[in-house]
Amino acid sequence: MVKERHLHPKFPRLRLELRSDSKFFQAVTRLDNKLRQKTTGTDNLVTAYRVAEDWYRREVKASQLAARQHPVDVITKDPTMAELFASYKLTLETEAKQKYADQKWDPIAGFWRAIRLSTVGPKTFRDFYIWRRKNFRKFVHTGNGKEHKLTNNTIHKDKILIRQVLKHAVHEELIERLPAIPSQGKIDSNPRPWLDEHEWHKLSATARKRLREAQMDFKRNRNKASARLLQHRQDMDDLIRFLYESMFRVNELQKNLKFKDCIVETNDSGDEMLSCRLRRGKVGGRPVITTRGAVEVYRRRLKEAGGDVSAFIFPRRHKDGFASLLEAAGLRFNEEGFVRNLKSMRASSISGTLLRNPDANLWAVSRNAGVGINTIDKFYAKRLTALMAKNQLSKNPPVNPFDPLDKLRDQVLREGLDVGDDHMGEDAPETGGEPWHQAKRDLKVLKQPKP
Repeated sequence: MVKERHLHPKFPRLRLELRSDSKFFQAVTRLDNKLRQKTTGTDNLVTAYRVAEDWYRREVKASQLAARQHPVDVITKDPTMAELFASYKLTLETEAKQKYADQKWDPIAGFWRAIRLSTVGPKTFRDFYIWRRKNFRKFVHTGNGKEHKLTNNTIHKDKILIRQVLKHAVHEELIERLPAIPSQGKIDSNPRPWLDEHEWHKLSATARKRLREAQMDFKRNRNKASARLLQHRQDMDDLIRFLYESMFRVNELQKNLKFKDCIVETNDSGDEMLSCRLRRGKVGGRPVITTRGAVEVYRRRLKEAGGDVSAFIFPRRHKDGFASLLEAAGLRFNEEGFVRNLKSMRASSISGTLLRNPDANLWAVSRNAGVGINTIDKFYAKRLTALMAKNQLSKNPPVNPFDPLDKLRDQVLREGLDVGDDHMGEDAPETGGEPWHQAKRDLKVLKQPKP
């Protein structure tokens, strides 16, 4: 029960309350749509005003909404992490980077915003790991019904942001060096589900079948719904083929790449290819080389666009079309139960290129895909190494010339000879002997079918 209530003379949103269950004044305010309060530790109203003012100033500096409305240009010698983050965000070059920083900051601001820079150390990070795992909201994935849990990889990304903020403090000469940052735990590699060659052929055949069905439906009905379905399935068939042949990211292709950005060329083998200049991508612009399958899509869509080279190759986005295509092909989930989506086409393109060209230069593949070579090795080449080198790995060891059994086994397996008592083989010793006949008897046992 509140016995006394006093508004602060300087800050109308700050009030002091004296309650029946405490002899000290309580400072009370509302920030970020939350009620906040703190004891002043005194029953003297004048002293309580001063203590409440200091507390209120710190809370306003740490406030997310206040920081967005009034970013701090000059930071103090011992700022809060929220104040330091606001200063760090001003150094980011583009609005997209600032929005991304806000996106990463929002889930962890509840822990970090009021912490002073001088108090950040290894224990702070360990406490953060505990807080993050405790406050993470679990949810069930609508696709596969599995519960989505916080992973060490997510915490690692949180840690990267805090590390960048602390590096900003080093550059501002607020601290001499970064504090020691303990590990959040082992990060399990989780490559994106992809499509092997057989699965890709199945998906492509399903897309063509659905396209023919839409064409038949349009011929029968000739209405807007059937025309829209036909356009949708034609776009989806073209999109997955172009993605598989090019290593583009989905967002780099849809409503981004134009016809004038690509030209048709011929390689040394006489095969046509597209040489594209991506002007805006996740990691900036880069040249991209496609295989001949993308040339057919390019030419047909350019004809449909009336030869307008300034038009987008894929001007429309289709959110759920690929999911329905995967379900129709029975490929929505991989063997481990992970959900495939349109981004799986990029993983399939990179993996397929490595399998078709085991001796391909990883630097060239990484530059074409716009991703680091370490990522190529960790998430693509690593899981495909055995398949890429299957011819080398399947080579048999040389025959032991001193072992009659090994020599006879090799001859039988290579030439399909019938092992009988009268057949000795071309290289059988003229005098025979017990070791040679014993080798043939052992080989008969080896060749017998298992029960």
